Amino acid sequence: MGRVYAIDLGVTGAIATFDSGHLMAVDDLVITGGALCADWLTNYMAGVQRDTIVCESVHAMPTGTKANFSMGLQLGVVIGVAGALDTPLSRILPREWKKRVGITKVGRESKDQARQIVTQQFPGFAPHVVRVKDHNRAEAILIGVGFLQNG
Repeated sequence: MGRVYAIDLGVTGAIATFDSGHLMAVDDLVITGGALCADWLTNYMAGVQRDTIVCESVHAMPTGTKANFSMGLQLGVVIGVAGALDTPLSRILPREWKKRVGITKVGRESKDQARQIVTQQFPGFAPHVVRVKDHNRAEAILIGVGFLQNG
């Protein structure tokens, strides 16, 4: 498999780039006015042959939180950008990718565990996941790893 972009959605978020199964980059998503910037995402992926975009399969939750709304909004932007770039979009359930990469904890502890796993498996990217708020980067990387392990 060639180029894969793995996206962690949410109030903030991140995108990890894999090429032929190798992690190449991880970046924060650009969020403007509470929404993922479609122009930024399009330009980020433009000009490169892409095999797929993968992101978490998100759905509505009865709690009605800001994060829940943001994930739905971000997913809509990703669907639109994938369509505009004529790139297949795959979605993976959180429980699937977390099981594949070995996340056993829940809540805040799962985010810390994600950062630890990335530090161990990708030591060159450890500086990108040092801060607690870098969990989005770690999760984007692990969403990509979980996706690539299945296919």
